[in-house]
Amino acid sequence: MDADDFERLEKLVKENNEILRGMRRSMRIGHVLTFFYWMIFLGVGVSAYYFVQPFITPLITTAMAIFQNLGELQGGVNGNALDIPAIFGKIQGQ
Repeated sequence: MDADDFERLEKLVKENNEILRGMRRSMRIGHVLTFFYWMIFLGVGVSAYYFVQPFITPLITTAMAIFQNLGELQGGVNGNALDIPAIFGKIQGQ
């Protein structure tokens, strides 16, 4: 191997090393940005739930009460099919 080949090889090795360092740098930056992306994504989801939760809780409570009353009404209709005043009393919440 003469001096010219050695210099050319050294130049190629340096160029290759610069390319590899750039690829590694890009990969690190990509990982950091992906981490922040997911933290922002999860943070927005948790924050949205935190701010919407006071509006959702009464709706869930109301829906559960409605389904419970419907279950009681259905049990009353099936058990006492001829007791019309009791059925109207359950409908009105008495």
